[in-house]
Amino acid sequence: MNPKIDIDHICALVKDTAAALGSDTGGSIRQPGAFCGVVGLKPTYGRVSRYGLVAFASSLDTIGPITRTVEDNALLTQIIAGFDPRDSTSSTRPVPDYQKEMKGKMSSIKAAYLTTPEPAFLLGEKEDPIAMYLSDIFTVTANLAGIPALTVPVGLSKENLHLGIQIMANFFQESSIFKLAFLLEKKVKFDNNKLNFHSKEE
Repeated sequence: MNPKIDIDHICALVKDTAAALGSDTGGSIRQPGAFCGVVGLKPTYGRVSRYGLVAFASSLDTIGPITRTVEDNALLTQIIAGFDPRDSTSSTRPVPDYQKEMKGKMSSIKAAYLTTPEPAFLLGEKEDPIAMYLSDIFTVTANLAGIPALTVPVGLSKENLHLGIQIMANFFQESSIFKLAFLLEKKVKFDNNKLNFHSKEE
C-alpha cells in the first residue's frame, strides 16, 4: 500500500464524518486532528467519563471529540461531559454551556500553542524511536498535567499538508479554549473545513 494514498484516504474519511470520539493518552486525538485538518479536544482529566474505555495508561487517558468545526466540538463536549458514577475519576463539577460561553467577549488569556513539530509523515518514515518520541513532545504535557488542550487547523505546509495549532488552558477551562479557537477559526475562514485563504490574484 502506498503510504501517501493511505494518509489521503484517512483524511478524506475524517472530513466526511461529522464527529467522532477518540481516546488521548499523549496526543492521540490532537495529533491526528492536526494531521487531518480537523478540531480535536483532550478535555480536563475527569471532565468526561472513561467508562468503557480500554485503558492504555489510566492516569493519562481521556476521551474527547474530533469534529470539523470548533462549534461542533463544543456541542459534542457539552453532551459527553459530566459526572458518571461508573467512573471514580469523573468530576462532579457542573458542565458550562460551552457554545454560549465561547461566543462571549474575550478577556485576557494565557495559552500555549503548537500541536506537532512537523506536518504528517509517511507510514514507516520515522524508524528512530527518539524521532517518534519528539512527535509527542508538545502534546503529552497536557496529559501529564491533566489540563485541557485542543488542536485547530490554521494552514497548510509547502507540501500542502495540514498544520494545526494547539491551545492549552488551566483545569476545567475548556470554555476559554473554545472561545479562543472559535475566534481563530473565524479569522482563518474555514469553508466546510477547507482552508479559505485569499490568493494574491483575488
